[in-house]
Amino acid sequence: MKSLLVVILLAFMLSLCNLAKKLEEYRNEKNSSSARAEDVVKGRLAELFNLCSQGNKSEAASYMLYQGPDPNRKGRDVLNYSNGGEDQREVDEACNRINGNIANSDGHDFGRLLNQTKANGTSLVLLEVFFRHSARAADGELYSFTLLDNKYMLYEIYRIDDQSNTSSSNTPIEPPPPPPQPNTRSGSAPISGGVLNGKATSLPQPDYPSIAKAAHASGQVTVQVTVDENGDVIAAQAKSGHPLLQQSAVKAARSAKFSPTRLSGQPVKVTGILIYNFVAQ
Repeated sequence: MKSLLVVILLAFMLSLCNLAKKLEEYRNEKNSSSARAEDVVKGRLAELFNLCSQGNKSEAASYMLYQGPDPNRKGRDVLNYSNGGEDQREVDEACNRINGNIANSDGHDFGRLLNQTKANGTSLVLLEVFFRHSARAADGELYSFTLLDNKYMLYEIYRIDDQSNTSSSNTPIEPPPPPPQPNTRSGSAPISGGVLNGKATSLPQPDYPSIAKAAHASGQVTVQVTVDENGDVIAAQAKSGHPLLQQSAVKAARSAKFSPTRLSGQPVKVTGILIYNFVAQ
């Protein structure tokens, strides 16, 4: 009986050892696969940089995914520079952006990859690139790629607006909000209203972006707004907060409504701050 128990115990221990070995092999294979993907994406981006710098836009187009209105091509085809129109414009914009970054920097460094799935189901890998400058901090760009016929194709380019918040987390950044548009309704300068949350008649809450959830981004975001004489927000710009949350806060701020502010009986424009608090989900 004692011998049988020993045999069962040894078999159980051997089974645990085999399980641990298989788990380790799986981890090693996964890490190796991730390393290969990183090398491939870096190689593809380096090739694209080279093609754009050489002015070979026809070949560069074959590295970029078509995302135009044609349902037969969208997500299933690459751009074709000889088609002109939207294809040519997309290639020109991407290459001009790449060439500008290269020409205005002292070199660049690659960051790591991050996986992301967009709302439309597209699986992306995102690679950080920091363009170095001798006189100021590096500019960050995020290049996203997706697989088409087992080749990584450029999907989108984002600007990393706040390097200090992204260089350690390697998380993708939404494009920064557009600058405030000049107010043409009146030549008078807006008055300062301080924090405007309590003065809003309608204050929609911002969405919590899926990529922010994945990164566990949270905290306070402040948005500077300009409100016109009718109580409508005519300009909004993020001033502080996690970069992954700023775009959502700005979008919500643009939908806020206020009662008209009057000074000496006359409606006036007001500038102030809206504060949004995001709790990690």
